[in-house]
Amino acid sequence: LLADWHILMQNALVLDRRAHEAMLKAGIPISAPGVVPGLPAKHPCFSYCFDQTCGLLTHYLELGFELELFSTRELGYCYWYLEYLFNVRLQQKSVVQRQMDTKWQKKFDALVRQCRKDNKGGAGGEGSKKGKRRRGKKSSSTPASADTLIME
Repeated sequence: LLADWHILMQNALVLDRRAHEAMLKAGIPISAPGVVPGLPAKHPCFSYCFDQTCGLLTHYLELGFELELFSTRELGYCYWYLEYLFNVRLQQKSVVQRQMDTKWQKKFDALVRQCRKDNKGGAGGEGSKKGKRRRGKKSSSTPASADTLIME
């Protein structure tokens, strides 16, 4: 089973490279701020296969502990390797999470800027009472809109 995942990881790396080349040819920007070149999260298919392989190795070790297959002398090595696998998976997931946080933060910031721009432009027009809402004073009968909450 591990040999199969090794082959899948090699194929996933090739797939990621081809996707990278296709994106370059199409003119799609692929290097955004916050993306560190050379890290596994840059290659999504490989990252998935790598994570699954680490999970399989972890499960294999856990089964060995449950079935008491390891001798007392081997336990130190097994615990060391298990810790290593956990650290590798944690590092990979934190890199991916950091990149996703950066991506979504940019989208959120753009949305806030758009809402502020729309709100400053007078959404309801000059003569409309609907578009004029005083800041800081909230009507008890009308709930605050999302634009007003973002502006405050």
